[in-house]
Amino acid sequence: MIIKVTGTITAQGALRQGVSQSSGNQWATQSFMVKDERGNDVCFEAFGMENISKFQVGQSISIDCTVTGREFNGRLYNDIRYLAPRQESAPTPTPQPQVQAPQPTTQVPPVAQPQPQVTYAQPYVQPQPQSVQMPNDVRTDDSTLPF
Repeated sequence: MIIKVTGTITAQGALRQGVSQSSGNQWATQSFMVKDERGNDVCFEAFGMENISKFQVGQSISIDCTVTGREFNGRLYNDIRYLAPRQESAPTPTPQPQVQAPQPTTQVPPVAQPQPQVTYAQPYVQPQPQSVQMPNDVRTDDSTLPF
């Protein structure tokens, strides 16, 4: 997850340095405390001397940080680390050979495009009630019904 931290650096932790056991390269890390616009304190960590040297106590900053969680010895921790901006260089354009398309010597008439046929549905007309002629021998009372 990436978050933006904006505020003023109020404190810095001790610089920690060492040598990587796997590559033999030197490394350095330092923590910084930032008070944001709401008055909350956020502690982030910068890794590498080129990133650590960008920050000083009293400096106003607006940076992107990564937030990760981890477990160590049965306890859960969050790590908030400064995410150094990547400098993306613009690709160098490769020169394209200039090729001119041959000019037609005869004019081709434009092709007529067929127009779409539009059909509309007929409007719904509600049927009119019809009068039904009842035969004379049909009883209209309910006296013969079994219920």
